Amino acid sequence: AMGGSVGYVKSLNYLPSTVIVDSVEDFTMDQYPNEHEAKHEHEHEHEQTDLGVAGTTTTTTTTTNEPEWKKELTSRVATLLQERGGFPIPYSIIRSRFQRSIPDEALIEAISASAVLVRGNFILKTSLMALSNVYVENTRDVILILMQKYGVVQRVKLYKAFQGCNVIHGNGNGNGNGNGDNDVALIVTMDVINSLLDLMGRKTMNGVEMKIDDDLMFESQYPDVAKFHAMYWDRKEKELRRYIRLYEEQDDVVDTNELSEMFSGKR
Repeated sequence: AMGGSVGYVKSLNYLPSTVIVDSVEDFTMDQYPNEHEAKHEHEHEHEQTDLGVAGTTTTTTTTTNEPEWKKELTSRVATLLQERGGFPIPYSIIRSRFQRSIPDEALIEAISASAVLVRGNFILKTSLMALSNVYVENTRDVILILMQKYGVVQRVKLYKAFQGCNVIHGNGNGNGNGNGDNDVALIVTMDVINSLLDLMGRKTMNGVEMKIDDDLMFESQYPDVAKFHAMYWDRKEKELRRYIRLYEEQDDVVDTNELSEMFSGKR
């Protein structure tokens, strides 16, 4: 966990000053005395579904039969992550923002309602990013899938995958007239890809990596959590397999500013 925390602290120069100022949340479960005793009763009941929320792409709203403390905690965590605007955050940093009286299990469940795990760090779900359309949302999820699998994404390969999907796969499923993927080629420009990558990544010799170091310690400490999030990414990869396949079929491309400018039409 140390690597992720150090990487996060070093990366604060990427963030606006209003985001850097942190304080410990005043939320405690003692504010809900009538429900505090029922905590363990709800924990087992929702253990699978709450962590499974990481497998949904709709909303962070919790069910009505959940205790108020859990709803409030989930809401506060969601606000914290949304303030970061999709920037990856280690669990240890989120943990430091909440009182130690809140159990790790309850906090992780709350995080999983609005964030997904990528290489041991949490990042806001795409569905909560208020992106312009489904094509841009899919592009962000493809980036996160590739980051999870390989730890690096090459911008030009990604651009060519989205530009070439209508040529190779028609409408993406091998039938139809391909109009949907023609829209993809028009909407997912190099500027869109750069904007999404710049928010979460840093440029390296091999491509773009996450802005903070992988947190392998978290996954070893919470293997069940890592398993649920891995299942989420497996489902996402199946949904977006045509883009992933097109990306993986290409040879590596040296990622230079000149090359990306050429593809974006600036040269």
